[in-house]
Amino acid sequence: MTYSQNFRRKLPLSALLFLCLIALGCAFPSSKKQSSAVIEEAYIDLKRGFSLVIPAIWTRKRIPVSSPRYSPNTVEWLINSTNKYEGTFQISVKSTIPLQQYLSNLENEHLRITEEMSEDMIHPAGPALRWELEDKQENIILIIIEGSERRHIITVRVTNMNYDQLHKTIERVINSFLILPN
Repeated sequence: MTYSQNFRRKLPLSALLFLCLIALGCAFPSSKKQSSAVIEEAYIDLKRGFSLVIPAIWTRKRIPVSSPRYSPNTVEWLINSTNKYEGTFQISVKSTIPLQQYLSNLENEHLRITEEMSEDMIHPAGPALRWELEDKQENIILIIIEGSERRHIITVRVTNMNYDQLHKTIERVINSFLILPN
C-alpha cells in the first residue's frame, strides 16, 4: 500500500475523530469562564435506589452505626460554601407507610406539618408533595416523592442568612434527583 493510499484511507477516520473531539469539547482547553463554574459530582446509590448530582464542595456526612441519629436508609451531605457550613441536604428512603403516619412522626423532630400545608409539584422523578418552612434560624424544604415501592424524602435545612445565595444550587440538586429502576 502506497503512502497516498494509506493517507486517503486514514483521512476520513482522522476527520471523524477530530469532529468528535470538537463536539465533546475535548479538542481545546477550557476557557476561564468555564473554570469558575461549580464542580459537580454524580452520586448513584444502588442500595437505596436513587441518583443525583451534587456540588463537589458539599461533604457527605457519615453517621456511625452506634449513633442514635443513624438510619441505614438515609444519606446526608453538609452544605458548604467556601469552607463555611450552610446547612444539610438529606435523602431518606422509607417503605411506603401512610403519609399521615409519616407526617405525625415528624413532630418528634419538632416539625408540625400537615398534608394541607403541602404544594403538589411535578418532579422529574414523578409527582411529589413539597413543603417550605421558615423559622428564625433556618429555611426547610421537605419533598416527598412516591415511588412504586418506596417513599423518597428530600430534606434541606439551610441557614436563613445564606438561603438566597444557595437557592438556585439547591433547586438544581433537587431537580437532578432520580429514582433508579429496580
